[in-house]
Amino acid sequence: MNGRSQSPTDSQNSSPTLSRREKRKLEPSNGRRKAENSDKHATFNAAGTIPRDAIVRITNLVQFLGSYNDDVDKIEHALDRLMEKDEKIKSLSSAIQELKHSNNEELQGLKEEIEENSNRLIELEQRELTMIDNQQRFEAEKKQEKERRKQFDKEQQTKYERKLDAEKDRLSQVNALRTEKAQVEKTLGLYVKNVTELESQLKESESRHPIQSLSTEHYENAFSNLREKIRAITQTYLCNLPPENELDIDEVQKEFTKLQSIFGTISLSASVASRFLRVRGAQCIIVEAICSCFWQPFYVTARSLTSEAVAPLSQISNKLFEEDRYKESLWRNLTFKGLDMPTSSQDRCQVRPEVKRIAEILQRLIPKQKHKDFEIDLEELLLESIRIWDELKRDSCVVAFDLQPPSVWSPGWKAEDCPDLGLADVEANSEPGNISKMKPWCLFPRVIFHTIDGRKKFFPGNAIFANSPAFHENCAEIQRQEEEIAQIKKNFVRRPTISRGTRGLATE
Repeated sequence: MNGRSQSPTDSQNSSPTLSRREKRKLEPSNGRRKAENSDKHATFNAAGTIPRDAIVRITNLVQFLGSYNDDVDKIEHALDRLMEKDEKIKSLSSAIQELKHSNNEELQGLKEEIEENSNRLIELEQRELTMIDNQQRFEAEKKQEKERRKQFDKEQQTKYERKLDAEKDRLSQVNALRTEKAQVEKTLGLYVKNVTELESQLKESESRHPIQSLSTEHYENAFSNLREKIRAITQTYLCNLPPENELDIDEVQKEFTKLQSIFGTISLSASVASRFLRVRGAQCIIVEAICSCFWQPFYVTARSLTSEAVAPLSQISNKLFEEDRYKESLWRNLTFKGLDMPTSSQDRCQVRPEVKRIAEILQRLIPKQKHKDFEIDLEELLLESIRIWDELKRDSCVVAFDLQPPSVWSPGWKAEDCPDLGLADVEANSEPGNISKMKPWCLFPRVIFHTIDGRKKFFPGNAIFANSPAFHENCAEIQRQEEEIAQIKKNFVRRPTISRGTRGLATE
């Protein structure tokens, strides 16, 4: 269909819109057409039969051509209506597509819901099977629990019967114990009575034989004072050597070596190291004399006990010390009371031989005008050590003396070195490899207190250890002296002498 044609139906529908005048104009032409059509129809009938459909189409065409109108507005109006119909058709197609899409979504949702319900049904079936298994297991466990409960009740009944029998036995034992308790209480009463009597006897014995128990600080102060006195006397008398007319160093050195004294290992000169070692060597000799002569177990001033007499007393003391400290202290106190009757005259008599022995060694290094004063001061020093021991040996604590210091410093000892002699100076003046091999010197013993309550306390000792700078310097000095003597001998041998006979001057 184009813009200039209309369908017969449209022409028929639009015909009522024509005016009456236009209809009248069309009526003559319509009459003519009808006549012509009738003529043609008669002609066709005469010629032969014509199909009715073709006639109808031709008729409609004629009517359409007769109703043709070139009015553009009507054509556009008809075209708009056709376009509206097309739009309606398109909107209907879109609605149909949306309905189909919605139906598909609903169908998919229904499928998913059906699948989910199927899964739930399978899960419920599995739960049902699990529940059946659990129920069967529960029934089996319930049956086993009944059997265990039955066995447990049987065992409890057996235990109860055993406990009942044991309780009966215990009651019989309690009755026997009550009887025994009465006897024990009677015996205990007698024991308490005896203990009371023994305690009264012990108190009486303690009042008659009191045990001295001074603090360790008291004895530490006494030892400290004695150590300072030893330092003072040696510093006073041995700091300086006698004049040359009183001292032959070579002869004295030989005598010390023969006596095996520690002075035989040091150089006798005016050097700092020699002066330091002379004073400390004298301290060693005095301390060794005090410890070996006076600070000995069961030392008494009234009489001198032999080692054979002291041995059994020491054994008894050690045995009691291991068993009961109080018994040992009491026994030792009573033993000393029976052995010792100290007097000042007896003390001096005991001290003088040791004073003479020490003075005989040390007076070689003391000027002659000081010999008498040295002996007097030394005697007072030894008497002071005896007084300390007389007080200490009756005390409740047991004391031991350590005269063997280690080669190098260790806890419990104090090292003494010359403050005027530095290690750097010693190393500068010493040749490589010149290391002192001397043993350490004990200047004062390390004191060990064993108190009556089982504790142990220490009073530190003083010593010069093997690595002392003074020992290093002493070795270097001895080496230098030996080299000088060797050089003198060498020069003396090379000196020209007059040979015997006819021989002239020669060099030996």
